[in-house]
Amino acid sequence: MDEKEFDSSVNEYEEKYKTNNCVKQLQWDMAIGLQEVDNLKPSKYLGKLLEENVKGNLTIEEVEKELKDYYVEKEKNYKEMNVVEVINSIIKFASSIWQVHPFREG
Repeated sequence: MDEKEFDSSVNEYEEKYKTNNCVKQLQWDMAIGLQEVDNLKPSKYLGKLLEENVKGNLTIEEVEKELKDYYVEKEKNYKEMNVVEVINSIIKFASSIWQVHPFREG
């Protein structure tokens, strides 16, 4: 095998197998524990997403996308936007959040 096949900066990681709920929970616990070493605490929003991931309702890729969308939206400065831009931004954000609900509809 070529060394480039193992380079994560070249090849995007894909989850090739489904882990069971216990393993996923242990992985999240480890990740959160590593953050707590630096006195960082996960947000309530991350808690909801990780719960959905552990239950199998969201993949890790979906969790990543939701977190990116959430924090991009959070950093927006609505004071510098006109009314139409604000409305369009809120609609886009709300529709992406809708995708997370437990029945996986929408």
